[in-house]
Amino acid sequence: MEEKFLELNAKDLELVKQLRINKLTIVLFALVPFLQVVPSVIYFTSYKQYISSVLFIVGAFLVSIIMYKVLLIVLENKNNYFLKLSLVSILLLLIDQIQKALLLISNINLRIIGDYFQIKQIRNYNQNSILNYLDLGISKEYAILLKICVIILPIVFFIKTKNSKMKIGLMLLIVASVASLVDTILRGYVLDSIYYFKLFCLDIKDYYIQTAVAIIIAEYFEGEIRKQKDRK
Repeated sequence: MEEKFLELNAKDLELVKQLRINKLTIVLFALVPFLQVVPSVIYFTSYKQYISSVLFIVGAFLVSIIMYKVLLIVLENKNNYFLKLSLVSILLLLIDQIQKALLLISNINLRIIGDYFQIKQIRNYNQNSILNYLDLGISKEYAILLKICVIILPIVFFIKTKNSKMKIGLMLLIVASVASLVDTILRGYVLDSIYYFKLFCLDIKDYYIQTAVAIIIAEYFEGEIRKQKDRK
C-alpha cells in the first residue's frame, strides 16, 4: 500500500514538473517582445508609441503564458501524443487563417484601445520581418522558396529532440512558417491586422513565433544546465 502511495506521489510530482513553466521561460516571454521594441525606441516621436510599446510587451507576454500553459495541459498525457500534436498544429493554423479570411470579408477597422491598439488590415508584401525592416521586396516565387527552406530546419530539430517542451516550441515555429507559406501561396502577401500605434502590425502567427523563440531558448539553456549538473 505504501509503495503504491509513493508511486502515485512520484507520478503526481512528475506531472506537476511537466506542467510547470520554468522561471527562465517566463522571463523570456517578456524579454523577447521587449528586445523587438528596443531598436525602434530611438525613432519614437510621440508618447503614444511608448504606451503602445508597453501594451505590445504586456500583450505578447500574456498571450505566450496562456498559450504555453494550455499546450502543456493538452499535451501532458503522452498517449496519442503525435496525434494530439498534429491536431493542435492544424487548429493553430486554422485559427490564423480563419481570422484572416474573416478580416478580408468584413474589412473591419476596430479601435480596441484608442490609437494605441487597433485591429485593421495591413498588407505586407515584403512578407518577412527582416525584409520589411530593410524595405526590400522579393517576388512571390522567391518568397515561397524561402519559406519552404525556413520550414525544413525546425522540422529536422523537431524529429531529433526528445525534449517534449522543446517539441512544443518547434511545433509553434513550424505552424507559423506554414501559415506564412499559405499566406504567400493564397494571397501573395501576409495580411497583418494587430496594430500597435506606429510600432508594429502583426498577425496571430507572430505570437506563435514569439512564444516559440522564448521556449526554444529557455529549453536549450535548461538542457545545458542539466548536462553540467550530471557531469558533477
